[in-house]
Amino acid sequence: MSQRTSPLRRRGLVAALGLGLAVSGLGTVPALAATDHVVVNEVYGGGGNAGATLTHDFVELFNPTASPVDLSGHQLLYYSAAGNPGNTCTLSGVVQPGQHFLVQQAKGTAGTEALPTPDATCTAAMSATAGTVELKAPDGSTVDLVGFGTATKVEGTAAPAPSATRSISRTDAADTDVNSADFTAGTPSPSSQGSASTPTPTRCPGCWGWGFRP
Repeated sequence: MSQRTSPLRRRGLVAALGLGLAVSGLGTVPALAATDHVVVNEVYGGGGNAGATLTHDFVELFNPTASPVDLSGHQLLYYSAAGNPGNTCTLSGVVQPGQHFLVQQAKGTAGTEALPTPDATCTAAMSATAGTVELKAPDGSTVDLVGFGTATKVEGTAAPAPSATRSISRTDAADTDVNSADFTAGTPSPSSQGSASTPTPTRCPGCWGWGFRP
């Protein structure tokens, strides 16, 4: 698995804009700042597909806040490109500040490399190119939602289409509520809380809140 080319760029903390959450089919509701909630950080649906190196699909969450977040009762939902429900998985566990939380999804028939030890295991057989991932709080409210490719259920406009060899990843933990602005496609780089590549949060001069160092 290739190393992250720019962990500081992709995993650092920034203050997100306080914009309204425009989610297709969900209406407009107040958005939380990126510093206030866990975000969907990386999505990969090409696991086990022809040409893929990784054997499993995955969704990686990230906690950009300064406090642990208990995911007990949270749900991770997957929808088809047309917005049809495909899978719902109830999560548990705590994601620490500045840490990733790796949710392993369905396994394909190809690929040679397993994911890092996941923090949760679900069963969604995700599309490699188009779909939607939603994280819901225990009360049913939307914490974060990412639509990609030709997905109709999105925040703002859809993130770029990934592939069997490319995931989509959030830049700098920013959550502007526009998927196309917040995500780019690149080499899959899954991290769990136990992954060596996970950055450690540190207070540093000139950093706003928590600064993250590779």
